[in-house]
Amino acid sequence: MIRIFLSSILSIIFFLNLPASPTYTNTDWSNSGATIPTLSNAKTISILDFGGKADNNTDNSIALQNAIKSAEGKPTIINIPSGNYTFKKTINIPSNIILKGAGSDKTILQFNLNGNSDLISIQGNLVNNVSSPIISGSNKGSKSIKVKSVDNFFVGDFIQIKQTANHLLASDWAYNYFFQIVRITKINGNEITFENPLRLDFQLSNNPIVQKINPVQNVGIESLKIKRIDASSSQTSNIFFNYAVNCWISGVESESTNYAHITLQSTAFTTISGNYIHDAFNYGDGGKGYGIVLQFGSSDNFIFDNIAKHLRHSFLLQATSNGNIIAYNYSYDPYWTQGFFPTNSAGDIVLHGNFPYANLLEGNIIQNLVIDNSHGINGPDNTFFRNRIENYGIVMNGNSGNDMNFIANEITGSGFLKGLYSLSGNQTEIANNIKGSAQNGSVIENSLINKNYNSKIGVPNIYNSWTNDAYNRNNKTIKTIVKNTSKPATPLVDKEEKKDSNLVQPTKEKKKKTCKLKCKKKKK
Repeated sequence: MIRIFLSSILSIIFFLNLPASPTYTNTDWSNSGATIPTLSNAKTISILDFGGKADNNTDNSIALQNAIKSAEGKPTIINIPSGNYTFKKTINIPSNIILKGAGSDKTILQFNLNGNSDLISIQGNLVNNVSSPIISGSNKGSKSIKVKSVDNFFVGDFIQIKQTANHLLASDWAYNYFFQIVRITKINGNEITFENPLRLDFQLSNNPIVQKINPVQNVGIESLKIKRIDASSSQTSNIFFNYAVNCWISGVESESTNYAHITLQSTAFTTISGNYIHDAFNYGDGGKGYGIVLQFGSSDNFIFDNIAKHLRHSFLLQATSNGNIIAYNYSYDPYWTQGFFPTNSAGDIVLHGNFPYANLLEGNIIQNLVIDNSHGINGPDNTFFRNRIENYGIVMNGNSGNDMNFIANEITGSGFLKGLYSLSGNQTEIANNIKGSAQNGSVIENSLINKNYNSKIGVPNIYNSWTNDAYNRNNKTIKTIVKNTSKPATPLVDKEEKKDSNLVQPTKEKKKKTCKLKCKKKKK
């Protein structure tokens, strides 16, 4: 009776989302994803007004770029009505532009760029002459730091907190990207305060700096299909983000890619939800056939409720990506051409080295989970919570990293070499169910995101019984859905409407999630 009573009390505490700290991680993922703005004040135009033609022949590149140019940086929805539109040049999207189709089954954007470029590009940039050394306060968990100078930094600016830690990275192409992206909420003297805490120690011996970025913001792509027909060996993506914040893609089908369907590079607070991504032109090594890639310091993105099919890696985390959520997605039919390995043994979710850290993977249903050392070690605090792995299971290479969390996952594959659970290093393992046999430990929470999410995979739930929305939607003809996974909506602000940078902007106090787990470190 006492145990039942205590369990009930703990459940109520979690439901109310009262403050508490997990016993195995202190990462807070509650602020991930975009704050999708209200669009009532946005202008609405149509690509047809600028010469667009859905005749499956006319190049609509100029028409769409002219429509974008006409927005003059102001909030604008560009409607692309039903039909098949051809594009032969990259679409470059600046801030405050929303591309909106009539549905992924109705509005088709067909691209042929001869394999030479990304199809849709959303790119901001660094402000190279605005940076300052950090002189104190850059420890894990800190929400403020002291810098040598705050000149040209203002409240509301996005900055990267960066260090030189090449000893943790295996690839020279990752050396300049060891950072976390944050937003300044307060400046007092030479102290800068930001909303999300640091997820690692940025040690003074690693010469940490703050550097201002000028990101593209408030870009949305909704309710359309992208079809690529130009195969290439080049690493070109269907949608490419670089130095972007507060953007979203929802209700989009993306068919066939070279490198990746969606790449998030040095990008933060962006939501990718309700999409269907599938197929590639090549499944060999060297960067081919990926779904959604997070890399180069990408922080606090929310990859939610997507369907991925027939890809080498559906969700790939690498190169210091941190604080991202990969949740409630469904991936199936993985495929690669990798020597003697079975073609269906490719990892749907892969940690690929160069120190991705403190990412949450929750409620996904996939075939294979791989943590490898292809590009060196992976960082700490990556957390795998209540996922189902249906085929080969979880495989972790030696020397792939330590201090990760594997909590209440299900491994259900059966047959020769199926249903593996093979970890290395020093990891936290609690209540994982391997082919019907559960490890020790108890887990109360259904989600580590917040009370709005609810994975019923893993103990004490019935083994191999629950399915997520993406899994269920895959049975339907239309596999996409526009989902509002936004934080509280705010008006879309015109470029000219600048807030007083000297004001300390109010922030809502985030309530931390409750986590009461019986934990045990297990050394492999």
